[in-house]
Amino acid sequence: RGAGGMAKAVKKMPYGIQASSLSIQMTRLEKQHEVKLIERRINQLTPAGLELYEFIRPMFDNIDTFLDRLRESDSPLLRMAGPRFVLKEALGPLLKKVQREIPGLRLDLRDASRSQITRMFEEGEIDLAVTTLGERLPAGCSSRLLAELPPILILPARMRYRTAEAIWGRMPIPERLISTSARDEISRSFQRELARRSVVWKPATQTNSLDLIEDHVLDGRGVGLTLDMPGKRFPTGIRALPLPGFPRVAVGAIWHGTLHPVAERLLAELEKQAKTRIRGR
Repeated sequence: RGAGGMAKAVKKMPYGIQASSLSIQMTRLEKQHEVKLIERRINQLTPAGLELYEFIRPMFDNIDTFLDRLRESDSPLLRMAGPRFVLKEALGPLLKKVQREIPGLRLDLRDASRSQITRMFEEGEIDLAVTTLGERLPAGCSSRLLAELPPILILPARMRYRTAEAIWGRMPIPERLISTSARDEISRSFQRELARRSVVWKPATQTNSLDLIEDHVLDGRGVGLTLDMPGKRFPTGIRALPLPGFPRVAVGAIWHGTLHPVAERLLAELEKQAKTRIRGR
């Protein structure tokens, strides 16, 4: 009501959302009901907006209590997002274990890229994500480092390169690069190191999924950039090449607000597993 504009209003919201997203939602609400709710020039509610505010205020005044009650219910819900291979290979066994320990636990799992995860936090769609770090966190979010993983190249087994340098040692580079989007930390870190070495190798194909990179390589469409996950096994027909000297990529958990007790337990198990697997490599 008296926040003083969208930018200040979002700081008082009980979930993470950007000022631009809030503005878009308000505009849609006005168009849907054919009523003006905000005088944007002076950042004040109209009489209709004030009436709506007074109507919904009791709900938001008690939302923290309501959410706490939900968290303590017999059927807690944990909404998670991350790359499919992380949810399946790294988290799959742990999620089964936590569900056995917490009867009634419901899971909502989303296969999502880093940019999609940011949007999901802004829209209040998820509670926890496991993804790459290194980029700016969504508003109101915290993070915890779980592991720092080395990047690797994966290529069809028929390609006879013995080192990564052998690929870009020929000019122009004959192989097509398949990587995540330019905004993703895996791709950004790789390209920074290539530039430091005076190598130009731009991706011919970009995708938001490491699983799709693996599929493209298996189909013989090029050389893929991915991460060396502890315990990860590539299918027959794919070979991995290390990237010595390339910086590792931080992978961790991101959450908004107070970490859910179920999520806290899951992260503790995940940290323990990550340390064990990395030591055993």
